[in-house]
Amino acid sequence: MKNKLFIISLILSLTLYMFISRLGILNDYSQTELELINPLLEELNKEEKVSKLDLQFYKTVKKTTIYNINNIPIINNNYSPYEVLVVGDSTVLMGLSPNIVKQTSHMNVGFFTFPAMKLNVELLYFIGKFRDRYMTSNHIILFAFDPNFIFVKADSEQDNKDLEVLIRYPEKKLNSYKCLFCNSTDKNYKNMLEKKIKQLFSYFYFDPPAIRFYHFFIEEYISYKSYKQNQVDTEHSNRGQRYRVKDGSMFIHKLNPNIIRKTDPPNLIQINDKETSWMKQAMIELKLEPIFWVPLTSDISIRRKLLSTYQQVFSDYTVIDANSLLDEGDIVEAQNRTHLANLGAIKQSQLLGSWLKQHRVKSTKKK
Repeated sequence: MKNKLFIISLILSLTLYMFISRLGILNDYSQTELELINPLLEELNKEEKVSKLDLQFYKTVKKTTIYNINNIPIINNNYSPYEVLVVGDSTVLMGLSPNIVKQTSHMNVGFFTFPAMKLNVELLYFIGKFRDRYMTSNHIILFAFDPNFIFVKADSEQDNKDLEVLIRYPEKKLNSYKCLFCNSTDKNYKNMLEKKIKQLFSYFYFDPPAIRFYHFFIEEYISYKSYKQNQVDTEHSNRGQRYRVKDGSMFIHKLNPNIIRKTDPPNLIQINDKETSWMKQAMIELKLEPIFWVPLTSDISIRRKLLSTYQQVFSDYTVIDANSLLDEGDIVEAQNRTHLANLGAIKQSQLLGSWLKQHRVKSTKKK
């Protein structure tokens, strides 16, 4: 009898799913888009009292498996002119919180971050244009990358095609206000309006419990996206559960995190500067004087390679080893490589924000 009821429920749910999909409103009810209480709410409340930070934006999050250019923080919140621009791959996205950096530094900080984003020559020119149009004269540009995405060829293309187009043609279809991201912003605004209309339509004409029955009991078995999302949220997961935070960052909840503590800098290795010579030349031509941030990582080989390269090849520029900013006894939780977990991103954001606050009027280039 139970098997028959399950089969009947499955058929009805699939029928309902197909019907509503044709109307284009199903995604609004996906379990991967629902706002949830942060699983570390108790720890966040304690951190809020100790640090005096406003962590309300961190207390509800959304499950996610996707990231697109409309999620880039400076596209969603273009509060120019910026005093600071932080550029990086998922090292930034899953290791720093824009909101906390701003709170700690008391500066207007913009974040341009995307998973697996490569620091190619087109990205450097994109940063140059952004600086000229949206940053103060006494500004700071900070790079934070995994070695896999900063040590690339000048003509390497971005893996994400939308990101490639955005970087290559930032001024496509300019409006009268000369908006650098007008094309993406217009698309984002259109998507927001469509979502509001769909929510209003579904509220009057459909039964949300019936739709959610599909998502919570059936979707996992027939949707690869949902299956993948649920698979990473297990006690023995090495990846951890990923959530989207309201400030544009990603929060990784991991039950068995790696641990980062303050340690002495590793012994440096000899670096072949041929693979980075083009980058240094491009920065000189564009008059970019970035700060190189060596992120908190549990992988000593990553820290060694970044420190070796920055100190040998980019010795004229400021290099910050985040690990050296930790206090003795500090414990930071991480996922892997340059991704942090649990409250790790909050700690690293405080470190960066404090450094920016102390150095806001100093040159980013060593004298």
